[in-house]
Amino acid sequence: MIKLLIVDDERTIRNGLARYMDWENLGIGMVECAESAVEAFALCEKIRPDIILSDIRMRGMGGVEMCTEIHAQYPECQIIFVSGYADKEYLKAAISLGAVDYIEKPVRPELLAAAVKKAIAACEEQQRKAEADETIAESRGMVGKIVLRALAYGDYPENFEKCLKIVGLFAREYALYRFCLLRAEDPIANPVAAEKELRAYLASLGPVTQDGMRYGAFVDDRDFLILLCGRKEEIEDTSTCLKRLHSGIATLRVDEKRFFLSCGSCETNKMMLYRSFNTIQYGLRELFFKGWGCAATRYSSCPVVPVVLDKAQIHAFATAFSRRNRQEIDQILEEIRRLLSAQTDANPEQIRNVYYSLVYLMNTENERHIPPESGESSPVISGISRMQTLETIDALSDFVRGCAHEITMRWQADDENRPAVLQVMRIMRTNYADKDLSVKSLAESVYLTPTYLSGLFKKRTGKTIGQYLTELRIEYSMQLLMDKQLKLYHIAEMVGYEDPNYFAKIFKRHVGMTPSEYREKQLS
Repeated sequence: MIKLLIVDDERTIRNGLARYMDWENLGIGMVECAESAVEAFALCEKIRPDIILSDIRMRGMGGVEMCTEIHAQYPECQIIFVSGYADKEYLKAAISLGAVDYIEKPVRPELLAAAVKKAIAACEEQQRKAEADETIAESRGMVGKIVLRALAYGDYPENFEKCLKIVGLFAREYALYRFCLLRAEDPIANPVAAEKELRAYLASLGPVTQDGMRYGAFVDDRDFLILLCGRKEEIEDTSTCLKRLHSGIATLRVDEKRFFLSCGSCETNKMMLYRSFNTIQYGLRELFFKGWGCAATRYSSCPVVPVVLDKAQIHAFATAFSRRNRQEIDQILEEIRRLLSAQTDANPEQIRNVYYSLVYLMNTENERHIPPESGESSPVISGISRMQTLETIDALSDFVRGCAHEITMRWQADDENRPAVLQVMRIMRTNYADKDLSVKSLAESVYLTPTYLSGLFKKRTGKTIGQYLTELRIEYSMQLLMDKQLKLYHIAEMVGYEDPNYFAKIFKRHVGMTPSEYREKQLS
């Protein structure tokens, strides 16, 4: 939609231009008016007009001065001047601003219509050019990713040299080549915008001399791969660029994500950059120990050593957990984290297994408090799959601490709700004959959820609510069977069963004989 802003301090002329031209037929979708430069600036910020139709002489700031400021901020905006003064100086000013046309008052509609059509054509041409530039930029970005992946993995497509020319890399040979990697802590929602921001960040690290070159692009939704080329003093660790890259990683945020920096080795041949990428992987192991907002210092592999952790630490955690001492739990977990964090030559997966063992320990203890058949989901079980996605030892430690706190808080809540079980038992003893008595109605009476009440009842009594209620009904029916005057179907109704046959079936399952057989045996 093409938007037009009319600026004239004479209301009659301003309203006349707005009302009596067939703007819609000309292709204008929105027309706004301003009586001064101040009002025009505010509208420009609000609607971003495509065309400005402005008087030259106005009270306060004149049209030329106003449009000069607008053009500086919105260079794509097309300008048409109208004036009652045939002054060469005004014409020169209009030409210097690249105005579409200069129309003298009184305005002839056909001349204004022609000028507007010319301005619209210029807007459309700008839009086509912007779309083409964007397409080219996207294509170059895609090819850039192909090139970086090929260099990183040493797997070069047949058209590799053509791809290099499209991206504009390696216009000449360099003394050294190197890869660095910025890994985001979570997937980037808008990689295109993030890529622009990170490239601007790279440019801010210091000027690139004629002998140096930097290029960066996302190769997936988390990894921003940086290619550095140049002399030794331009790309090695002691260079200004690398020093600033290392020092800035702690505060670097893009899309509200933190990053971890790993730098590869320097290579003398660009076709061997895959070796630099391989050493990046060694550095990424340090992420597990150092965490986000840090940089790796390792460039080579080292022998993996076994994890060392005294079993007494695990036993101490189990004891603190069973005692529900959250302060002691936190202290022991922090000590375990400190001991494991220092073992940077250990396999991170072995350290992960230590935390798995703590989780299984908590789960086993939790099942003794809340049986699995209660249907209640443990925080350990419901969240254990997340542990595979946690990339740092700090995150694993925090996860285990959170589970321990949540479970012990549940246990405390169970203890506080113990009277609810006794209340439910009293309700069932009083209302066992109510055929509509259910777990839901019982839970509502003590202000708990059905699932929570079921688990709590089973934990305290060793029976489900259904089992307990059935035993109550059988117990009372056995007493009623001693009265010969009562029919079996009456007794079934009196203990909460609508179907006498179902009552007989349940009775036999619990007592080992039918109600009739039981009565006969007891009264014989």
